[in-house]
Amino acid sequence: RIGQPEDIAGAAFAFTQIPYMTGQLIAVDGGFTLINGFPNRELFLQEGMRRRSEQGERP
Repeated sequence: RIGQPEDIAGAAFAFTQIPYMTGQLIAVDGGFTLINGFPNRELFLQEGMRRRSEQGERP
């Protein structure tokens, strides 16, 4: 699924609870950038764009 603002907010809050971790870039993307790729990535993107346009959101 396409991530929602709450997904990012939850991750951002979790990182504030780990004082030992600093200066890291962490992808919060639901596995979209996995080494082996994301199955059916193009279809997933097209479906997400279609849904967004139906809801009146800009791409």
